[in-house]
Amino acid sequence: MRARWTIPVLLFAAVWITHSLSPNATPFDSRWTVHTALSLLHQRNADLDEHLDLLEKDRFYGIECVWPDGRHLYPVRSRGQCAGAHYYNYYPIAVGALALPAVFALETGLKAAQPRLRPLAERQPTAVRRSLLRGDLVGSSAAAEVLVASVIVAAATVLMYLVARECLPPLGAALVGLVFAFCTSAWSMASRGLWQHGPSMLMLAAALLLVLRAERRPGLIRFAGIPLVLALYLRPTNILPLAALSLYVLLRYRRQFLAYVLWAVPVGLVFVVHDWAVYGRLAAPYFYPQRGPVPGLSLHPRLFEALAGYLVSPARGLFIFTPIVLLSLYGMRLPPPGETARRLRPCLIAVIVLHWLLMGLYEDWWGGHSYGPRYLSDMLPYLMWFLIPVVQRLPASKPLTAAFLALGAFSLFVHWQGATAWPCYDWSMDPVDVNLEPSRLWDFTDPPFLRGFRR
Repeated sequence: MRARWTIPVLLFAAVWITHSLSPNATPFDSRWTVHTALSLLHQRNADLDEHLDLLEKDRFYGIECVWPDGRHLYPVRSRGQCAGAHYYNYYPIAVGALALPAVFALETGLKAAQPRLRPLAERQPTAVRRSLLRGDLVGSSAAAEVLVASVIVAAATVLMYLVARECLPPLGAALVGLVFAFCTSAWSMASRGLWQHGPSMLMLAAALLLVLRAERRPGLIRFAGIPLVLALYLRPTNILPLAALSLYVLLRYRRQFLAYVLWAVPVGLVFVVHDWAVYGRLAAPYFYPQRGPVPGLSLHPRLFEALAGYLVSPARGLFIFTPIVLLSLYGMRLPPPGETARRLRPCLIAVIVLHWLLMGLYEDWWGGHSYGPRYLSDMLPYLMWFLIPVVQRLPASKPLTAAFLALGAFSLFVHWQGATAWPCYDWSMDPVDVNLEPSRLWDFTDPPFLRGFRR
């Protein structure tokens, strides 16, 4: 038992420490996630009324007002617009809820260590670090986000290792886990703040592991719906893996399907009850295809540009930022590693393709002020799964090994830059906001990942 868990524990520690110490922090859309978790923990509600002065100071970014009768307002420009209303994080409450155990552990640990940490706090060069060491997670929310998000990505890495262990020996599985952790957006984006994508990856990896292990222990399949429903409430586009894998369970485990549904339904009901109590509707406004002034899903004029951009844009393209996934495409053509993989392969390929097409419906397909292919990052657990047959063949094929090392090294470089060099993130605003001039997304002379060497 000790030997079996040595590699997962080492993987978790290595990823969490490395990601936590990587200097770039990006509390953009996620800036109120820690506050929401603290509100759930201490106030027993999700509103942020207790932080009104802070919300106003931040110009109500990512905040919506909700009145007792269910009326809501987004975006908010001033507190005068919200008389009699409560203030909520516009983005999914599920992220804060999932982060709550880690936030609780961090807050409890910092408070317990105050006798030793407080003298250190006074010597810190920044206000954020001083607040963190004093146990003030509100004042240090940006740092707290990185610490908690790194825990989530480290946990997802362990799950990817366990997924790969279904078909690979320990070192091969560890290689898949390391590629996921350091050669993809898991490092340069998901652990830089409490974006929705890190928790989404964690839940999709958990569901994939349960589906794979159910081949030996069929009773496990009943629990696979729990992470899939959580993934949906973390990011609504995860309706695709929820639907596809539910169909797979229905066809493959028909006798277990009712139990699968019954275990998943209570998880969904928690969020339905919350949304009904707050908004008077079954889902929060964020989950609707059209969301007022915020770009939603549509057959917009840039659809084909978006689909191409997700793959080959020098600023957001998956094959540019994470070329190791080209071998995932090759892995889709290789004989699957086992009967379960053979059955599952069409399902996962369909999810990846449909996710790409669905993301194309977003007019702001570049994902605002972010780094790399953010909107495709949720599919990384599945893309890493398709690396398994490639890794199986590495010892016997020198050309394939050379390609793996070259593509992996370039992917590592790109995401190391995104995690450590702030000018790479600043690309979105320098020299002009990419939201105002999207043509910059196709400037091959100025890819974001080279900014670290130019400034």
